[in-house]
Amino acid sequence: MYNPWSTVIAYQADQDLFLENASFLKIRAITLGYNLTSLLAGRNQAIKNAYAYVSANNVATITSYSGVDPEIVDYTGYDIGSKMRIPRIYTVGIKVDF
Repeated sequence: MYNPWSTVIAYQADQDLFLENASFLKIRAITLGYNLTSLLAGRNQAIKNAYAYVSANNVATITSYSGVDPEIVDYTGYDIGSKMRIPRIYTVGIKVDF
């Protein structure tokens, strides 16, 4: 525990007073798709293949880290709070072959 009346200089670059475990498990991307070709068979002869999908990026981060995101710590290992969070992105799409 830090003692403010100690003669030791507490705030040094090589100390571990504020060291924290930043291990994490990240779910980076999930994609769910369905082939619609069988549903469209017989209705429209112009469509050879149809595929619909939903995708999500940066879905979840599981960690006990108290900062914003353990992945945005800089190359020296410090979290100075100046980096932006990695955004969560959702994508919906349909691929059709004629």
